[in-house]
Amino acid sequence: MKNKNTDKAFSPLPLRGYGGTCPLSQAFTLIEVLMAMSVLTFVVFIVSNLQIRQLNRVTFERDRIEHIFLIKRDLFAHFTKPPEEGKKNINTIEDQKNPDNNVKLVTHIENIQSKSSLKELKKYIKILTTDATWKKGSEVRELSMMSLVFKPAMKEKK
Repeated sequence: MKNKNTDKAFSPLPLRGYGGTCPLSQAFTLIEVLMAMSVLTFVVFIVSNLQIRQLNRVTFERDRIEHIFLIKRDLFAHFTKPPEEGKKNINTIEDQKNPDNNVKLVTHIENIQSKSSLKELKKYIKILTTDATWKKGSEVRELSMMSLVFKPAMKEKK
C-alpha cells in the first residue's frame, strides 16, 4: 500500500530510532536497554529475597516441629508413670553429628493452682509439664508442653 504523500511504503507502526524517521534503525536505544535491565534486576532481587525468607522460615518451622515430636514422645513416656511431686526427671537427647544440638528435656508434675477453674479436682488431676531447651546456632530455644494427668489421692493406711 502506498502513502499518498510519499513514495515510501506505508507502515502502520512508527519506526524506531532518532525521531522515528530512519528506516535502518530497528534496535533499542541504550536508555531503553538500561531501563529494561534495571526493572528486570529489581524484580529478580525481590523474588529471590522472598524465596530466601520463605526457605529460612520453612527450616525454622521444620526444626520446631521436630522438637515438638521429641517433647511429645517424652511427655507420653511420663504420662503413664509420672514423676513424683517436687522431683524433676531430666532426659538428654544427644545429636551424634553435632553435639551442640543436644536437647535437654525436663519433666515435672505440679498441682493445679487455687485460682484455676479446676481447683475442685485438685486431688485427682495434676499438671504434667515437659520443658525442652536446645541450641540452634548462637541462640538458645525453648519449648514447653503440658498435659493433665489423672492421679487419684492415695488413702492413708492405719
